[in-house]
Amino acid sequence: MRSNISKLPAVAITSIIATLLASMTAIGIVEPGGRLINAYAQADLIAAPDSNPYGASYEEWAARYWQWLFSVPSDVNPIFDRDGITCDENQPDGDVWFLLGETEGIRERTCSVPEGKAIFMPIITIECDEATDDTLDTDEEFAACVEDNLGNVTKLEATIDGTPVSGLEDHKARSGVFDAQVPEVNIVAGEGSVKMMTNGYWVMINPLPQGEHVIELKAEVTPVSSPGDEPDPPSITSVKYIAAVGIEATPIGVGSVPPPPPEDNTDVTADNPPPILDDEDTTGGDQQQPSGCLIATAAFGSELTPQVQYLRNFRENYILSTTSGAAFMNTFNYVYYSFSPQVADYERDQPWLQQTVKTTIYPLFGILGVSEKTYWAANGGELGSIAAGATASMLIGAVYLAPLAVLAKPIHRRLRLDAKTLTVMMAVVAAAGMTLAAATYVGISPLLELSTSMFVIILAGMTAILASRLVWALVSTVKKSFAGLHWKGLKK
Repeated sequence: MRSNISKLPAVAITSIIATLLASMTAIGIVEPGGRLINAYAQADLIAAPDSNPYGASYEEWAARYWQWLFSVPSDVNPIFDRDGITCDENQPDGDVWFLLGETEGIRERTCSVPEGKAIFMPIITIECDEATDDTLDTDEEFAACVEDNLGNVTKLEATIDGTPVSGLEDHKARSGVFDAQVPEVNIVAGEGSVKMMTNGYWVMINPLPQGEHVIELKAEVTPVSSPGDEPDPPSITSVKYIAAVGIEATPIGVGSVPPPPPEDNTDVTADNPPPILDDEDTTGGDQQQPSGCLIATAAFGSELTPQVQYLRNFRENYILSTTSGAAFMNTFNYVYYSFSPQVADYERDQPWLQQTVKTTIYPLFGILGVSEKTYWAANGGELGSIAAGATASMLIGAVYLAPLAVLAKPIHRRLRLDAKTLTVMMAVVAAAGMTLAAATYVGISPLLELSTSMFVIILAGMTAILASRLVWALVSTVKKSFAGLHWKGLKK
């Protein structure tokens, strides 16, 4: 028997579908675009920001979040964890489970959460502490610090199992000044009790039913620029958690935290370097990349300072995210960690050296900013990583190596910047680039490590030589000009 539905006019069928979709949208089963969503009520999902969920206010929970994070030793601290493998470290007893937000860049993690626990986590947060800034003393000074460092938050997004959370602008919570107890090996340059304050936007997620749940949080911050200056692009922080409630979480990758500390629990030194942490080795076994920017951390006083976080974010999101970048980091880490622990140990006790390192590092932030734009201009991926690496190598050569090359007079006496010399240089760079491209395509790890290192060294070295040669040419021109003026003066 043929269905009578086929005899209905097309307009009638369209009207029925539209009515059904409108009704489902009204009761929250589908979004206006027609996509099915979980019909959770927000009141059931999220504790109101003006309430006292589980016995404390949002401001108090914000302080407890940082007390938890500071209490975890640096070698297993979730702040260095790329995929959530250490999310259960030092979790407090009670009704609430803390999940780490993201301070810079984009991150995806998984975590097993005990059934019946609420989840408290930041969409975006900042802290100021006396260990990092010893000028902070009064409540007003702490408050000004966390307000300034939080910046101009222009966009907030949160979804839980696809259900968007509204009214996030009301979820801002700034704590009072509180004390955090830190272990001997900690993420700040402090000991014992550290006075601090936090600020940010937070969500308290009520206990979720057993099973896997997707929590996605995103914030966009627009830097405050001076009048007349070109505004900087907004920075985006984003984190996605697969929260396995009451079940074992499925790993999504390899965590970036090192194994347990040595028995003497000492900090990183020349005799106790950080473990080598790579994403994967040449034999298919799991390794992990080193997570510490030791020299920068010693200069700025903490892993949590914006400067160190920026360096860490660039490494993890733009270098380690690609095959060629990860291969270069293997070689870089081998060299860097052969001397950086000794330098960092000495640097911590030398204020003049800390200031020198700070001053030296600041141009690097500008270089990485340009490299980041190059990465996206090349559409990211392997090509973007190689383009960003080439940009960074050339700028590092011009800024850091050229001053040394300027002093090498024998090079400038023998080197002529004629067409033949430039052709040879371009041929060497092209050969290095083709070798790198071939190694990336074939995927042979030793060849990748060698080719990426040679590519970087050649570009940086040649840029330094060219830049220094131009400086000497300019100096020579100025000298001749002054000599000519002096000779004319004598003739008169």
